[in-house]
Amino acid sequence: MPTNIKVNNIKNSVMNLEECKNRSYTEVGNKKASDYIRYELIKYGYKVRKDRFTYKGRTYHNIIAEMRASESPKNYVVCAHFDSNAMGRRGPLKNAPGADDNASGVAALLELSRILWSRKLRVNVVFVYFNLEEEKQRGSKHLARKFMRGGKRIDGVINLDTIGTWEEPISKKLPINYVSDERSGALLKLVKRHFPYSLERAKEFWLDDHASFWNEGYEAIELTESGCSGYIHTLKDTHEKLHYENIARIVDGLREFFTRIN
Repeated sequence: MPTNIKVNNIKNSVMNLEECKNRSYTEVGNKKASDYIRYELIKYGYKVRKDRFTYKGRTYHNIIAEMRASESPKNYVVCAHFDSNAMGRRGPLKNAPGADDNASGVAALLELSRILWSRKLRVNVVFVYFNLEEEKQRGSKHLARKFMRGGKRIDGVINLDTIGTWEEPISKKLPINYVSDERSGALLKLVKRHFPYSLERAKEFWLDDHASFWNEGYEAIELTESGCSGYIHTLKDTHEKLHYENIARIVDGLREFFTRIN
């Protein structure tokens, strides 16, 4: 593992997000998670902006930070959602730790933003932390629609969701899963060319935040674990169950991808 990727940073981010107790849009932990993400990005040197939208009469926001290349017209979005939920027999639970779903993706994205800050890239990278993914992807649908209506050029979207539970180290024997559609072939080919770890199509055709960009005509893929655990959306989705070295490998793969492409 490259020395500039700090596994402890990833673990600490997961634990800090878990300590929000419940990151659902209905809970105070949602704002706590948002504040934590913004604080970390500002600490790394980013200018952070809120992408506001309304849901059920209230205002919520996604979090956006960008790395601008000197003259490149190309824009790549790399994203993860920070809200969580947990369901019991009688409905939503007050505690929803959401370590794998999706503190794992957020922690990876924060570490990626940290290590890319000091690098000179040849494309623009837009880091997006989505809210309300658990409410039919409200946050990503809003932003994808906003980008399309505003004529925003997006050359590809890579979504990170549930990347924390693995039985063993990522390898050819245990590849990273991806979800893609027919229109995203060029992006998938580019990722496979520059990603240093094995990738394999997921058995399940997940419709997470990446699908919001499909709906607007953008190319998008999702990276995810080898198979979702049975802990998703339960009280048992906690930090001690995650494989942090594998999350770091995904960060390393994305670092290499973004430093290679032009």
